[in-house]
Amino acid sequence: MDEHAGHAHAMESPPPGDGKHAAHTQAQGGEARKHGGHDHAHMVADFRRRFWISLALTVPILALSSGLWEMLGLAAPVAFRGDAYVLFGFSSIVFFYGGWPFLKGFGE
Repeated sequence: MDEHAGHAHAMESPPPGDGKHAAHTQAQGGEARKHGGHDHAHMVADFRRRFWISLALTVPILALSSGLWEMLGLAAPVAFRGDAYVLFGFSSIVFFYGGWPFLKGFGE
């Protein structure tokens, strides 16, 4: 018998044992899907929610950014007294709320 053919056959067969290895591997896979006590599906939903909220706040941020409109040679579509404070507030919300998972990751 060819030495390589026997090796290929051995690789295809399941590992010997009473099935404990397979159960242990499945248990590890379940733990791999969790991170810090949170299910990955929950984390994905959290990222998605943060993305959409941040995106919705980006529209007024861009409308209030007079520097952007000046750079484009246009007048700002929205301008009122105190608009810089509103711009600062919305931008801070996007930075801290949208970026919280990343900011939290710096400390780990």
